[in-house]
Amino acid sequence: MRVTLGPAALRDVGRIAERLREESVRASPDFIDALEVLLGHIAEFPDSGKPTNKGRHRSLRVRGFPYLVFYRRLGANEVRILRVRHGRRRPLPS
Repeated sequence: MRVTLGPAALRDVGRIAERLREESVRASPDFIDALEVLLGHIAEFPDSGKPTNKGRHRSLRVRGFPYLVFYRRLGANEVRILRVRHGRRRPLPS
């Protein structure tokens, strides 16, 4: 299954990586590695995430970090990553 990052998700990842880089030289690359592992998991098991209140959207946590990846299947062969947000942030509006 193909996994793509939408524009908002790309911005989210950039901002998170930048923030982590300011905190620790190692945290940013570790986050990117953990995110890549999670994206591989989503590609293999796209229905494994927890359903959200947004219809067909699902979410999974990035292992070792307080971030959630929100995604949606776009068909039989593609998953789109919609957002990557801190788990304590207020939910996105409908």
